[in-house]
Amino acid sequence: MASVLPPPIRLAIVMRPAMGGMRTHLETFLSLLNREQVAPTLIGSAEFAPLAQRLNTPYTVLEITSKTSLQADIQAIRQLTKLLAGNFDIVHGHGIRGLWIGSFAAEKAQIPFVATAHNLLPKTSFVQKLGLSIALRHTRRLITVSEAVMQSFQKDDSDLPPIKVIPNGVSLSHNNSSTTPADLRKQLQIPEMAPTVLGVGRLEKEKGFDQLILSFGFLRSEVPHAHLVIVGAGSEDENLNDMASSDGQIHLAGHTADPTPYFQLADVVAIPSRSEGQGIVALEAMSARKPIVAYRVGGLPETIEDGITGYLLNPSDVLEFAQSLALLLKSPPLRRSMGEAGRARVVNRYSALKMVEQIVSVYQQVLREVQEE
Repeated sequence: MASVLPPPIRLAIVMRPAMGGMRTHLETFLSLLNREQVAPTLIGSAEFAPLAQRLNTPYTVLEITSKTSLQADIQAIRQLTKLLAGNFDIVHGHGIRGLWIGSFAAEKAQIPFVATAHNLLPKTSFVQKLGLSIALRHTRRLITVSEAVMQSFQKDDSDLPPIKVIPNGVSLSHNNSSTTPADLRKQLQIPEMAPTVLGVGRLEKEKGFDQLILSFGFLRSEVPHAHLVIVGAGSEDENLNDMASSDGQIHLAGHTADPTPYFQLADVVAIPSRSEGQGIVALEAMSARKPIVAYRVGGLPETIEDGITGYLLNPSDVLEFAQSLALLLKSPPLRRSMGEAGRARVVNRYSALKMVEQIVSVYQQVLREVQEE
């Protein structure tokens, strides 16, 4: 007699508006999730509708503001509670806002709640700290993407749920885009053999692209023909354009849904962040066999092996950053060695499938605990 498979776990994913690493994490998770094990529904702002449709995921609009607003948050919690009650087995909130809204609604709907923290815990007011502490008491598991993120929570609150560190994972497949490095060079007017540095991410102050442009000025004294490409969009767009306007070898390429071709174009990937939860860009660079130069902040020291897959430098030292970029641009053998080491590290530690399996295992553990209780 054939065995009967258990029904899939009915999962509600709660998200605030998101770009960058959190959105990439969500897309990776939904694209690889075994729907016979877990049946997800995405609950978040209308901006996620195209992504949910493309990934064949049920979707419900719930506007969660990016910043705390007591009146809007109470309304969102009430709406979410009605959506959840009786319809789901587990709720998973992402980021501080997903934790805040999701935990209270899940508690009211009497559904176990799991949260993922993608970034270092920012400085909070006394009231915010109190609210976060209450939300965490409604949380069965806190997943963090790095040890550094976990420690930022432990430093701020001793009364925490069990924590599981599950690093982000990236796809190991090759680039399937029709855009080639030659296409990008032509589009950006970069000469065929010109050495190229790449920066990818949200154009926000915390990502440090202003520091990268300053470093590039020093780099040009050692590698005059180098070009810098920055891919992304954000509130620093105008400021960075002003900084780069006088240098024809700096290219702000804007936002792209798939930065993979740019990694193929690059000789070195620069990550000048002032703060970083883990660093998905570092994983994408290593997967593409590219060496990295980054500042030693947040979770980056866990992701990048200093001197093996790239260089980790003292925060905000733009001159040292430029010198490390120059060293790599001048040495193709060093770039190849670090690129291969990075690829091996991603294969061994940071596959996307492994990330998804670990998250599903957390759901299963939580539901077993609930049944036992």
